[in-house]
Amino acid sequence: MPLDAPLDDGLLARLPLPLAQLYRRAHEATQPLERHLVAFYLWEAALKLLAATAVIEYAAHDAPDPALAERLKNLARPSLGHWREFVRLLLPPLAARGDPAFVALRDFFQGPPRDDLPAAAGLDALLRQHLEDRAGARATVAVIISRSS
Repeated sequence: MPLDAPLDDGLLARLPLPLAQLYRRAHEATQPLERHLVAFYLWEAALKLLAATAVIEYAAHDAPDPALAERLKNLARPSLGHWREFVRLLLPPLAARGDPAFVALRDFFQGPPRDDLPAAAGLDALLRQHLEDRAGARATVAVIISRSS
């Protein structure tokens, strides 16, 4: 987030307490490394909260898919990659049940590139320039959990 960006009190009020605390810590961090680490912790906590919610909702279904049930055995000792996989695998079947929240999440993470995230598009352009030595800004960005299928 830009150093001069104001704290979004509306967002802060809507976030679960652990995420709100991390958001505030990220906003108040003064050193670049501290800002990066706290932002990563915020992303990780949000991902795990989403994945845990998806797992609980999926488990409540009467007829689980055997292939998905096999992947969920990783809940015994999940790594960060497993949490990402749970979100990637569970959002489509949960959205197919018609829950508007899961439909919106599926569309956000697996839909077409978006033009309503200018800060994310700017970050994407900077990362591409630095990592791939390709200049040029993009007006759109795709928010993805994982490229694998």
